[in-house]
Amino acid sequence: MTDTRFPKRRPMDKPRRKRASTKPPGPYAWVQYTPGEPILPNRPNEGSVKRRNEKKRLRQRRAFILAEKKKRKAQLQEANRKKNIKRVERKMAAVARERAWAQRLAELQQLEEEKKKSMA
Repeated sequence: MTDTRFPKRRPMDKPRRKRASTKPPGPYAWVQYTPGEPILPNRPNEGSVKRRNEKKRLRQRRAFILAEKKKRKAQLQEANRKKNIKRVERKMAAVARERAWAQRLAELQQLEEEKKKSMA
């Protein structure tokens, strides 16, 4: 509890400066370049090498998030479509039941009338 070897730093709006002695002098990356010729993509310019893996990671993460978003959207659309289809089917079944009942009622009334005529 009272160990203070790794004290917590206060949050800052800009990163902490590293000591100059820890960084070797010179550019971040040496690039073979002859004047007048284009720089090959597999031998990028100085500066573009910086944060390459981090940028790649960020891009991959974003791409994954977007892909998942698309999948979820598609799933939701499919579910809504199925729901709407079922609703329409239920309505159609209800209409069919009503029609069948009306037809059956008409038949029963006709039978009743025939019975009355035969009795009289």
